[in-house]
Amino acid sequence: MDTPLAPQPVGRLSRRSLLRQVLTLTAQPPQVRASASQESLLLSRHVMEAVSPPTPGTLLVRHQMSFVKKPAIPYGLEWAPDSGLLAALAVPSPVRDLPRERLLYLWEASGAIHSVYQPFPGDARWAALAWGPDGQHLSSLEGSRQVKTVSLVMWNVATGWIDESLVIAGGVENYTSFPVYALAWSPDRKSIAMAADGGTVAWEAMSGDLSSKGLSTSYPTDVSYIVAWSPDSKTIASAGRTHAVQFWEAATGQPLHYFPEQTKALAAAWSPDGRVLAYLAGTVSLQTWNRPQSLTLVVREVDSGRLLLSQPAVYPAVPPGLAGIPLLLRSLAWSPTSRWLAAAGQGATVQVWEIARRRLALTYRGHRAPVLAVAWSPQGDWLASASSDGEVHVWKAP
Repeated sequence: MDTPLAPQPVGRLSRRSLLRQVLTLTAQPPQVRASASQESLLLSRHVMEAVSPPTPGTLLVRHQMSFVKKPAIPYGLEWAPDSGLLAALAVPSPVRDLPRERLLYLWEASGAIHSVYQPFPGDARWAALAWGPDGQHLSSLEGSRQVKTVSLVMWNVATGWIDESLVIAGGVENYTSFPVYALAWSPDRKSIAMAADGGTVAWEAMSGDLSSKGLSTSYPTDVSYIVAWSPDSKTIASAGRTHAVQFWEAATGQPLHYFPEQTKALAAAWSPDGRVLAYLAGTVSLQTWNRPQSLTLVVREVDSGRLLLSQPAVYPAVPPGLAGIPLLLRSLAWSPTSRWLAAAGQGATVQVWEIARRRLALTYRGHRAPVLAVAWSPQGDWLASASSDGEVHVWKAP
């Protein structure tokens, strides 16, 4: 096993180096080293046990995502559940020039680029991303122009191939008629849910195998940008027809209670202890690209609806070419202990709140452009944040 090193910044990729690293499904990607997960854990321990350990908010690694001569907009940011791999899905801006182009970045905890893929064709509106239950597959979407279908795929990060595929929509006339905004695996690893223009749907998928799928369950709303599972996998939160958040019985699709805000929720995160739901709510126009818009960060107890936190937030000015594509979908993240909540939607900063004390514990100011996505590492040591200029930062969590 290689000797773990302190995190090192990864500079901007040149055109030549980017083209060398971008792989399609017809090429053989680099293999995942068997020791990758162990290296990640050792690196975390190495950083924490240093003579001068980093203080909360200290930048450890800076990554730059970019297309050839085009900025990259982060649309998904996810830590693998059982390893130190960090995945980010980027779309070019403006997307109208490259409607089928997306890049998937994978980084190791050391800061090294594990691989960069152009994994599958598809519209930028399908830029939903979720790690599968085994930590070795990424769930996303692909389309077939010939047979007019949209499929949910399980992409193997070790081989670069699609191992499983599930058709979720047929008769799709074009790549913009079936937007999918969020994917989420249930904590018991038996089902996957999708939030889209037609509402929210969940499929049974035993042990993460789509080929053994069972019946689907629908949770009928108009448009849902959010989907979140309760830790016991018995309840789903999605958008409601008239309210920001509606709760459903996962197994039957029966509606339960809802939260009172009569607006849209653009992001939602269920606390790991199951007690609290955080969400960004507001009435925003996805076509208004030249000015910021007002949102509210809301945190409520799930069972009682009691308000724990309400703070102003900002929907950023939409980059030209991204009108109609919602941002901030991955802008909330809980620490594994449920003590801390990280929130984007604050311009170029990330706020970390201690919810029980209603206290702003930390403001991270390392970005130079609006932050669109945040993700908390499974061990709880690090936070990752991605901004609209394509930068991804990994920094010390509280």
